[in-house]
Amino acid sequence: LFRQNYGAREGKLTYREYMVLHRIMEVTIEKSRGILLGVYGKDDSPDAGAFFLYDGYRYIMLLGATDYQTRSNGAMFLLIDTVIREWAGEPRILDFEGGNDPGLGRFYKGFGAREVPYSFLRLRRFPFRRVTGL
Repeated sequence: LFRQNYGAREGKLTYREYMVLHRIMEVTIEKSRGILLGVYGKDDSPDAGAFFLYDGYRYIMLLGATDYQTRSNGAMFLLIDTVIREWAGEPRILDFEGGNDPGLGRFYKGFGAREVPYSFLRLRRFPFRRVTGL
């Protein structure tokens, strides 16, 4: 669903990156650390889907997608609302994974989300050269 809609429009991920993502999903689901959920329409086609990673404390929405043709039917809202209701009362955090899209940020804030800045580290591995004779 993601690849056919958002991925096709944006074209940011390569085939290899999709295969890595698919493998991550397979392995984490096998190890009970990944959850794949979907909302299906009347014709049994997917309207919305999301993949969550779970580390024992936090559910991270790693990937979410809607079908552009049925986007306005509220399927993603239903999916997230159901997730919140299902996991309510557990001492857990639902992490919407962030992003740069203001519209998506407003959508997540509708569920009570708040912005949390994340630090990152960028490593640059320069070639090591041994200097002798000093």
